[in-house]
Order: sequence, then structure tokens, then C-alpha cells
Amino acid sequence: MIPYVKESSLALLADAYTSPLLLNTLLREKIPAWARTPRLKEDLEKNCQGLRILDDDKASQIISNPHSKIFLNSADMLTVLMECSKAEVEEIEGRIKAIKLLEDRESLRKALNRVGKGPSKGSAKGSSFGEIGKGQRIVCDAYFNSMGEPIILGIYASCASKERPQASKAIAKAQEQMQQPQSHGTLYYTSPGVIRRRLPRIVDMLKKVSPAKEIKDIPFHVEFVLQRNKLLFSEAIPMSFGAFSISDLPFFAFNINPYRYYFRDTSPEWKETLERSEDKINFWVLSDLGQKAPAEAEADHDEYIETFEDLMGYCKLDLDRYTAFSVAFGRADSREEVMKYANFDFASYVNVENEEK
Repeated sequence: MIPYVKESSLALLADAYTSPLLLNTLLREKIPAWARTPRLKEDLEKNCQGLRILDDDKASQIISNPHSKIFLNSADMLTVLMECSKAEVEEIEGRIKAIKLLEDRESLRKALNRVGKGPSKGSAKGSSFGEIGKGQRIVCDAYFNSMGEPIILGIYASCASKERPQASKAIAKAQEQMQQPQSHGTLYYTSPGVIRRRLPRIVDMLKKVSPAKEIKDIPFHVEFVLQRNKLLFSEAIPMSFGAFSISDLPFFAFNINPYRYYFRDTSPEWKETLERSEDKINFWVLSDLGQKAPAEAEADHDEYIETFEDLMGYCKLDLDRYTAFSVAFGRADSREEVMKYANFDFASYVNVENEEK
């Protein structure tokens, strides 16, 4: 028997980039959604046939249930969730307190950084690929289950860019006129070694928060900075995972669907999963230009895709709407193959009409 009640689950969707894996999970698990805008509702009904879209009253009933499973596709939806909750504050007082706690950066910093010292040498199996750069970011998607226990669904390490590449002439000119930074990318990776090295410490840190505060049934995205082998808490975003599908990375790396685990209130068997996983780097790349491209700009997706040795997944983004033209999931044997995207000239794959040669 599936240990969850679908009638008490809900995805609150903003008119923002939404993971295809999330939408597919909602359809397969028959979990209803609420659309923030009429246009979004129209798009979902057209492109996600079979997805149950709730009206305001039915969505409010689920939100007011203190034991419901709620997921947001955007941190911006937190305001909407809190506004929807005002009518039933007494019923969901625990959830509101938990959300506010996870938003309280300074209190969390004090609680988590007390146990943030990294493991001693030999206490955990490290990544055969090492970790890249000083002050590296370690990010994690997780949730507190119905018992208040932290369940880790994915851990990713950053590949920080040390310099900014040259943009194409047309975009560079626009950036110079607007005094904007030139093109840059966002890049995170995971591997069996990364999970083995970071999982025990992150679980230990998060356990310091949950028991006393009784945080339950809440997904969240948390960020740390690694300094001198210490994990220092940076930020937590409640009720959602990482933006632009970074939380899909465990699916490509380890066949772990984080959304399904959350809605089913279950946990990955990390030990068995890592034992049967290939010792490769799986990485996520957001081809971020740093600012909006000119209105007539178009991305050459075919040429860009050719830069990957092993492409696991690819999602095109609308340049009229986002500062990036794609989300890509790659797999590599070497650190060099991953690192090339840390200083990549994404703008060179964007064509602007009448651009000077």
C-alpha cells in the first residue's frame, strides 16, 4: 500500500519554469495542482492533459490540512501560500512556524554551524574527482518527513567560475551600454563520492533543527559554503527544491525521483544506490547569459548540444523570458569535462539578427 493520501497532496504552481520531471510525477501519481494565474491554468490544461487542476476552494481545503503534502515550484509562491493560510491559521500553525524558522537565516546559521565541522580524514569515502575551488558551495534538496526526520534527496557541489568569458559582439555591446556583467554559467555536479562524503554531516546538521522545532512534511533547499573542511550554513528555501530543475540531477545520476519520495513520504536507500552506481560525474548546467538577450536573439541549440560528450537531458528555455537558453544534464568521466562549462562562453551560441561578423 502506498503510504500517503493523494487527496491531501497539492502542487502550488507559479507561472515560472517548472521541472518536466515534476509535472510528469504529478500526472503519474495523480497529485492535483493549483495554478496561480488563468494563463498558467490554460497552459497546463492544454499541455498536461490528465493533470487535475483544483479551484481556489478545494486547494484551500488541502492547504488548511496540517498533515497535507504541499510543494511549490517557485520560492515566490511562499507569499501566496502564507496568504492562503491566513483563514486557517490555528489548524496549520505548526507549518507556518516551521516555514518561518527555515526562512530565519540567522537562527539557522547559529544552530547549524555549531555542528558544521567537516569529517576527519578517513571517516568517509571521498570523491575520486575531488572538489573544486575554495569557498565551494554545497547545496542539498531534502524534506522533513511526517516524523520530523530529515530525508536527503540530492547533494550537489558547485564548480565556481573564476572569470567571465567574452560575450558575442551584439550581446557584449548591450551589456556594456547597460553596465551589466558579461555572460556566465551556473554549474553543479554530483557523484557517488560527493554523496558519501557529505551525506552523514548534512544529516547530522539537519537533525539539530528538526526534533526541537517539530518541522514535518516540508520540502526545502539548503545551501552551505565549504571553508577549511567546514560546512557553513548559508541559506534555506522552504517548500520547494532548487530552481531550474537542479533537483532533477539525482534522477539522471542515480534514478532517484525526489518529488515522488517527498509525496510518498519515503527515503532513498543511499547505501545500495551508491553501491550500484557508476563512479562518474553527473552535472547540471544553466546556460545563463547574465541578462536578457536582445528581442531578436535565438539560441543555436544543436551546436551547443554538440559540446557535451554524454548528454542525459536537455530543456530549452525561452530567451524572451529568461536570461538563460537551456538547462542541460551531462555525464563525464573527468573533472576537466565538467569544468569547461564553469567558464563557458554561452553567449557565443546565441545568434542576434544583423550581428556584425
